[in-house]
Amino acid sequence: MRDRLAADPLRVASEIGVVPHVDPRTGQVVGVRLNPGRDSELFARLGLMPSDVVTRVNGVAPTDLAQG
Repeated sequence: MRDRLAADPLRVASEIGVVPHVDPRTGQVVGVRLNPGRDSELFARLGLMPSDVVTRVNGVAPTDLAQG
């Protein structure tokens, strides 16, 4: 799986649904919600659960989807 991610991260990213997650109290984007895409098996192998919210990746908040 690591090799697949390293070789083609955009392909893997296209197989996972990513939507901004907004804190309802503040209205601010605090992370991204992940959902399985076409390859739900890949999603599970990555240890993800539907509706997981990612708030940090290598110490960086994923609040700007353009930086994705």
